Amino acid sequence: MCGRMLLSRLLYVSAAARAYDEDDLIALLRQSRQRNLEDNITGLLLYGNERFVQTIEGPPGAVDALRARLRRDTRHHSYRELFLQEAKTRAYKDWSMAFRHVMPEEMLGFTPLGELLQAADRGAATDLPNAAAIFDGFVRDRDARHGAVDSL
Repeated sequence: MCGRMLLSRLLYVSAAARAYDEDDLIALLRQSRQRNLEDNITGLLLYGNERFVQTIEGPPGAVDALRARLRRDTRHHSYRELFLQEAKTRAYKDWSMAFRHVMPEEMLGFTPLGELLQAADRGAATDLPNAAAIFDGFVRDRDARHGAVDSL
């Protein structure tokens, strides 16, 4: 492997157990970011309409351990993994956990993110390039808006 570390990348969706306000999200992010730094995990969390959409990446063992914690986490339910794949490089190398509070209209079916959520709800196969493009768009938005992602 020429010295490169193998990475795993996970995309999942879930429903919040209750509505999260800004203070709740700040506490969640503070805890997640600290743990992710310790475990060498990076990623992006989206929250809106009481739904979580998250992509994480890191060493396979660390990602597997996080998957197990996510399955047991009572702060959400209806946990569904959309994909787990090998990655050669990090997409979110600078973010222990970037965050964006997504507007309700972005979660509807006529947006790429909404279509992804509807496909997940139906148990339909996910178009991986399209899913990756959705998150790439949030990364570009962060750069264009100077911190709109990671605003908490």
